[in-house]
Amino acid sequence: MKNEYFKLPIPFSEILSRKEIEKTNVRFSINQKIQLMLLTYFGECRYNDNFGCVVWEYDFTNVSNENAWRDLVVGSLTKTLVSNEPRLQNINIKVSIKEEEFDDPKDHTIKRVKRRLDVNVKANMLETNEPYDYSQMIYVSPISLD
Repeated sequence: MKNEYFKLPIPFSEILSRKEIEKTNVRFSINQKIQLMLLTYFGECRYNDNFGCVVWEYDFTNVSNENAWRDLVVGSLTKTLVSNEPRLQNINIKVSIKEEEFDDPKDHTIKRVKRRLDVNVKANMLETNEPYDYSQMIYVSPISLD
């Protein structure tokens, strides 16, 4: 089973019926795990209270200091990655925060503003020392991915 990685969500019905399930490579597996970390709030995973990201503690709140919030997100994600993703080393995370306006699809005179986090993770894969790069845009309040 070493070096065999599975795509999320795991098809448990196929496992229980002893069917072969689709596997993926280490890079895609790490991508999935980072995305799961970004979308999980602390305490949501019953087996590991340190798995997740602080983003969700500030969802739907007015953040008065975006630089402090960005630094908090970077620190939180760095700590989570270091303790939960042993396949990466030399982890460097950058987060930028932007606000975007969207037209309401029903009434184009109404604008909605969403906060967007651009997350970029640069590291090296431990086994091969190859460069690793991951980027994700997350719209919060309410959440959506792009």
